[in-house]
Amino acid sequence: MNKVAASILSCNNAYLGDSVVAANDAGVDFVHIDVVDGAYCGNFSFGPKTVSDLKRLSKAPVEAHLEMYDPQCYLDIFFEAGPDMVTIQSDSSACVLRTLEAIKRKGINAGIGFNSSVTIDQIKYYIAHADYVVLLCVEPGFGGQAMNPCIYEKVRAVRDFVDREGIATQIFIDGGVNEETGAALLECGADVLIVGSGIFTGDDILRDDIVANVRRFKSLADG
Repeated sequence: MNKVAASILSCNNAYLGDSVVAANDAGVDFVHIDVVDGAYCGNFSFGPKTVSDLKRLSKAPVEAHLEMYDPQCYLDIFFEAGPDMVTIQSDSSACVLRTLEAIKRKGINAGIGFNSSVTIDQIKYYIAHADYVVLLCVEPGFGGQAMNPCIYEKVRAVRDFVDREGIATQIFIDGGVNEETGAALLECGADVLIVGSGIFTGDDILRDDIVANVRRFKSLADG
C-alpha cells in the first residue's frame, strides 16, 4: 500500500476530532494540518491549539504545515503543541535553512513546501536540508482546487535527483489529489499523497465514508 496523509483543511470543523479518529482507524499514515495566517495566502485556518488537540487523538504522526510569513518567530508555540513534523514554505522566511535546523534540534522532522511556481533548481538547493519536501500542485491555503499539471514533470525530476544523489528525503504531494491524479503521481515517484476533499467529502461527515475513502487512496499503488 502507498502512503496517505489526511489533510483536515476540507473538514467540517464541527466534526474535526471524529473525522481524524475515523481516518486513523482506516490506517492513514499522517494527519496534515495547514496553519494559514491570513497574510501569506489570503486565508485563515488552524493554530497551535488544533495541533495540540488532534495530536492527543491521533495515532498517526501529525504534521503542522506553516503557510505563514516568518515561521521562525512562531516555532516555540508550535513546538509546545507537540507535532511530529513541521513544514515551512520555501518563500516564507529569510532564513529557511536556519529554521529547518531549529526544527530538527527539537527532534521534530523538518519539511519544506514549494509552491507550483518554484523551479526544480530551487528545490534541489533545499532537498538535502529537509527530512521531506511538500510539492504543492495548487496555490496554497485553500482546499478543493484543481491540480496544476506541471507537477508530474516536477515529481519525476525530484525523484530522479533524490535517487541519483542517494538522499533520504521523502516526496509529499499536496493539492488536487484524487484517484486519477494520485495514481499518476505515485507512478512519477511520489512517496506520500496528501488528500483533503477526497477523504473528507462534504459537510455530512460519515465515519464509514471516511474509512472507505482513506482505504481507497491507500490502495492506489496496488491497482
